[in-house]
Amino acid sequence: MIRSGPCRIALGRTASGPRGFTLIELMVVVAIIVLAMGIMAPTLLEYFRNQKLKNVRVHFVQAFNVGRLMAITEGSRIRVVFFKEGVRVYHVKNREFRREEEFIPESAPGALKQISFNLRFARKTNADLPGYREWEKTQPGLTGEASGPEAGKCDVSKLIAIEFQRDGSVLWLPGDDVPTTLFNRRPIPDADIIAMQEGNPEALFIDLRNTGPVRTEMCPVPPSLMEAEEK
Repeated sequence: MIRSGPCRIALGRTASGPRGFTLIELMVVVAIIVLAMGIMAPTLLEYFRNQKLKNVRVHFVQAFNVGRLMAITEGSRIRVVFFKEGVRVYHVKNREFRREEEFIPESAPGALKQISFNLRFARKTNADLPGYREWEKTQPGLTGEASGPEAGKCDVSKLIAIEFQRDGSVLWLPGDDVPTTLFNRRPIPDADIIAMQEGNPEALFIDLRNTGPVRTEMCPVPPSLMEAEEK
């Protein structure tokens, strides 16, 4: 006599091996996976969305910290110079950019179409700034046209910059410090620099005190800037 039993599906197992999974068990597993993906999807999207702004934070904060440290340790004025794509650290006395610095404008934050940064201290956006490659063509020391002591030398006097003095304090060229009291509010209404990403309701706020220390925060984009972006 052949006895019938519950229908079971064996996955990659022989008849003599351990029992397989029932169809109901498989459906439960699939349902759990789908549910988990639904819960995790918003978190993953937010992570990847904010990752570009986090890269912007690293780019700016590293330049500010290096510039301030150089000014204090070398006892010399150091500028962080702004281009459409990002920033470079410049030694005023030597008239050259920091030699150890690796700056590739094509992969810098401002080169990405979705990213923009607003220099609130100077009332300019990165769209108002010169592109690095075009500016570089005007500098013989950077294009290889100059040799000897002038090789690598350049003039950044007409560019927007933040200059660190020998004591680590800040000089705004041009412009003025956006009060830290605004950065301390929640939500933040304004800051020295605000970096934004297209389609992201949050922005990166950067506060650079006149004494030199830098702070950053992710916060909703102020309505005034949102309206300006839409125009």
